[in-house]
Amino acid sequence: MSGSVVIVTGSPGVGKSTVSARLAERAERSVHLESDHFFRFLAAGRIAPYLNEAEAQNDTVIDAIAAAARTYAEGGYLVVWDGILGPWYLDRARAGLGDVPVDYLVLRAPLDTALARIGGRGDDVDETGVVVMHPKFEDLGSLEAHVVDAAPSVDDVAARCVHMIEGGRARLTGSAGQGGEIQGVRDEPEV
Repeated sequence: MSGSVVIVTGSPGVGKSTVSARLAERAERSVHLESDHFFRFLAAGRIAPYLNEAEAQNDTVIDAIAAAARTYAEGGYLVVWDGILGPWYLDRARAGLGDVPVDYLVLRAPLDTALARIGGRGDDVDETGVVVMHPKFEDLGSLEAHVVDAAPSVDDVAARCVHMIEGGRARLTGSAGQGGEIQGVRDEPEV
């Protein structure tokens, strides 16, 4: 029995973790992999992931999450992977996932909404990360069809995500490096 992976992405503060938890709760067998946890595993030498000098660190973390996601999916679980996984990392993630089916959802909310949401969280996300990453999800080209408006309530956003997944509109086609909609340009965010 093989599972699949649902990647829920977008800039900080758009509700990725909350929506991902709702999606994972719907499945009989599921795993919720939060990218933030994998970054927190870095005990020393952690670099803010949105900085250019974090590229090698980010490559390693993406590889680790993809390996975990693939293992769970091959064990028959629905894996909901939430994190900042824009087109610039999509090929790398897909390569690590192998032949596991992948749905890709990009949550997008206005910048002021994202800033207000992270302001009330009390974790280590700062406004700089939001301001730097938010524009990276504004124009996704062929991946624009994977965008879900994250401004409404979490229940509405989760319902829209489920509708896209069940309708096959969130599924990535092809395989890593084969072109088409998953071919991403490595456009690292700059501060």
